Amino acid sequence: MNMHAYYRVFWKRLWLILLASLIGPGVALFVTANLPPKYVTTATLMLNPANPNLLLPYQVSASTVEALSNTYSQFMKTRAFATLVSDALNDGTTVEQVLASLSTQYIGGTQFFKISATATSPETAQKRANTVAQVFIQENVARQKARQEQMATQQKASDSATGAQQQKLTLLQKLEDEQKYYEAQTAALRGRITGLEAQPFSDTQQKDLLSTRQQLIDVENLQMKVITSLVELQSKQSTTSAPIDTAVVIDEAPLPSHPVSPDPLRNALYALVLSLAAAISGAFLLEHLDFTFKTPEELNQVYGMATLGVLLRIGREAGAATVREKIVSSEPRSSVAEAFRTLRTNVQFASLEKPVRSLLITSAAPAEGKTFTAMNLAIAMAQTGKQVTLVDCDLRRPSVHKLLGLSNDVGITTLALENQMSDGHQRLIETLQSTEVEGLKVLTSGPQPPNPSEVLGSKRVEEILRELRDSSDVVIIDSPPAAMVTDAAILATKVDAVLQIVRAGTTRRDMVAKGRENLTKVGARVLGPVLNRVQARDSGYQYRYYYRYYRNA
Repeated sequence: MNMHAYYRVFWKRLWLILLASLIGPGVALFVTANLPPKYVTTATLMLNPANPNLLLPYQVSASTVEALSNTYSQFMKTRAFATLVSDALNDGTTVEQVLASLSTQYIGGTQFFKISATATSPETAQKRANTVAQVFIQENVARQKARQEQMATQQKASDSATGAQQQKLTLLQKLEDEQKYYEAQTAALRGRITGLEAQPFSDTQQKDLLSTRQQLIDVENLQMKVITSLVELQSKQSTTSAPIDTAVVIDEAPLPSHPVSPDPLRNALYALVLSLAAAISGAFLLEHLDFTFKTPEELNQVYGMATLGVLLRIGREAGAATVREKIVSSEPRSSVAEAFRTLRTNVQFASLEKPVRSLLITSAAPAEGKTFTAMNLAIAMAQTGKQVTLVDCDLRRPSVHKLLGLSNDVGITTLALENQMSDGHQRLIETLQSTEVEGLKVLTSGPQPPNPSEVLGSKRVEEILRELRDSSDVVIIDSPPAAMVTDAAILATKVDAVLQIVRAGTTRRDMVAKGRENLTKVGARVLGPVLNRVQARDSGYQYRYYYRYYRNA
């Protein structure tokens, strides 16, 4: 699709896009207005994981903190914890409400852990967040202390049974004494090294300094072994004094000042974007599923021939139906009248090598405007000074006599069913009816026969059409739809050329193709299609220009 095609689809479905842009945000605002507000507030904790390394008690890895935060987060999602919070709140909040309103977040790379609570009032949200933090801290300490006490009880029972407690205490005292001794030795050796370094340099002094430094290294190694043994013994000595995982409140949850949802403006904007996207997609989907013709370019591509005429849709302002059907004579300065004059010229140019004296006007389906086209094209040709005869061969739904206000007591069926007489030509001349348009005569259909196809296929009808062709400059014949019945195909073999009328936005492409196929099967000379009742906005710039020019003339 080119830019003009996109522009045409947009303007054609503008009503759908505008409707969606109003309905979508309107529904969103209505739904938003009926939703309860949601307030969110957050309490911040600092996690302090226990470090089993008594030498470096404050060095905790980030992975340890993250693992602990994941454990805490899962623990807070349990019904057991939610039950504790529900009991602490004591305001009718159920376990399910606690679980639904609670969320946690660990700030990566830190020791901070956030607890958020959601509620329909700011006070309730604040109370829930702070209560969850308090209950968690209390429960966490209580659980770990209970575990320590259990382990201490087990350890005490084990030591009493084996008599190992006294041995541990004796060994612990010995190790502490050794540590103090090595600390003193280390301090003395460091002082001696400092004094040696301050003395004048000599070989004896250098040897003494190296020996003292080696003694310091040996003493420090022994001291480290004593410290390691001492730490191991202390960790086993009392499990009740081992460090535990703790958490403290850094920031209590504040009272939220405004709800986080619903947001009417944001929801309306989202709805507007989604509605416009859906409407535009729907517009192009409808266009894709529309198997009719809207522009001459589409008809040219499918029909395989150039469109000979583009007839714009006539508005209601054109007047009564009978006036609109004779628009070439009733409104000669209108855009539609000019389009028929263009069609008249195109027909003449299309038949330069083989002039057309008899022209059949048909369509693929009913109500496409073939009678309208036949009548106004005949008027346009008569206005050039030619003698034109308009023949109504639509024996199934004749309408020419109604639109021109003529009698239909006698017509082509009357002539076809009469016996051949010596004065047959005179009888034909008498049957023709004059019109208010100079040079235009009409042969109406006459009474409707029970067998239209047989009548139109008769030799007498062929003779009538030949006589009219010989006595007129041009014969215009209105016929039934080519895709519905065989009448048009029968008449196509008796004329010089055929025009197929296509109603824009109505006639399906397969029907047009079927109508043309029925005509080409009998060897009809099809000059081309005519696109009728085209919307000015769909027809392209040049047609809209003509429409405005002649409308304002």
